[in-house]
Amino acid sequence: MPNKTTKFKAHYVYWDVVNRSVINHSFIEQFRVKGRVKLPDNIIRFDSQHEFKVYLELIRIYGVHRVVRQHPIRIITPGFCYGNGKTWKVDFAIRSENQLRKYDYYIEAKGAVLSEFKFALALLEEKSFPKFKKLVIVFPRSIPSDDKVIARLKNSCFRTNLLTFKELERLTSLSYPQLNPLMMSDLSL
Repeated sequence: MPNKTTKFKAHYVYWDVVNRSVINHSFIEQFRVKGRVKLPDNIIRFDSQHEFKVYLELIRIYGVHRVVRQHPIRIITPGFCYGNGKTWKVDFAIRSENQLRKYDYYIEAKGAVLSEFKFALALLEEKSFPKFKKLVIVFPRSIPSDDKVIARLKNSCFRTNLLTFKELERLTSLSYPQLNPLMMSDLSL
């Protein structure tokens, strides 16, 4: 029997966008119908406290109107294996100031680096390198050095795309990686 991937257990955060306040989990139970929670439009759910804190920092930097939650990015086009293709919902996208359908950055709040994330990351790099260059990964405390994929990114021109939450707190804007031809030589693009 194949091993199942260990699921990272995080605590949901419910945010009332109108009152700008965190909602208690017991209050959310009133929205449960047949085992499913159907939230009203003014309450949004974050998968973890880290994701919520990253959201607050992004709206501080860019304003609530530019931060898009759960933005889908196609990583596999429709075909025989995946009839509808496959999309990855990145935690946040930063909408361009001048063009509504253009995004300046994609941000993923990562508490744990799971194999599904690494697979999505590799597909994004291969299928949409321009979007891959705009991806910023924010870790809660430190950037993991024991993971081969993250270590490889950390030792490349993409190291500026890996941030800790403390680093994000100090920023007034995000920046693109400097694609130095010498650092790109080990990439077979």
